[in-house]
Amino acid sequence: MRKAAFVLIIVVISCLILCSCSKSKKKKDYAPVNEGVGTMDIALYVTGDTQKVTVEFENRDDETWHFGEYYELEIMIDGVWYYVPGEDYCVHDLAHELAPGQRDSLTYSLTPFGKLDSGDYRIACGGLGDKTNNYYAYFHITDKNEFIGTTPTE
Repeated sequence: MRKAAFVLIIVVISCLILCSCSKSKKKKDYAPVNEGVGTMDIALYVTGDTQKVTVEFENRDDETWHFGEYYELEIMIDGVWYYVPGEDYCVHDLAHELAPGQRDSLTYSLTPFGKLDSGDYRIACGGLGDKTNNYYAYFHITDKNEFIGTTPTE
């Protein structure tokens, strides 16, 4: 009888510890980002809310930039970028051109990623679906679930 009570107490304590740990997101829940940073001079302006992000691209380079509509959401945890897992979503498989000095914008849905916790995020966008030649649009979600966009990197 004492042995059964002891085992039951150990099981209950273990369950309490495991349940309290599962409430916070951990790095093991996310895959680290394999960055494929673009090499052209492209500025990104970010506006939006917790449901969608609009990124305006400005081509500051001397060459025409070719980009696609593929994107991924990433979060910073302890100074490292991780992919945010989400439901399946689709994008148009279209290529766009942006001449030097021109601007264009795309809107990206955040709903496939569920409710976003507060933190620093970025949209990896502009690539052609191969996780290379990405440009990053940074934003922050506050503790009050407010969206704060960023200005382009100079």
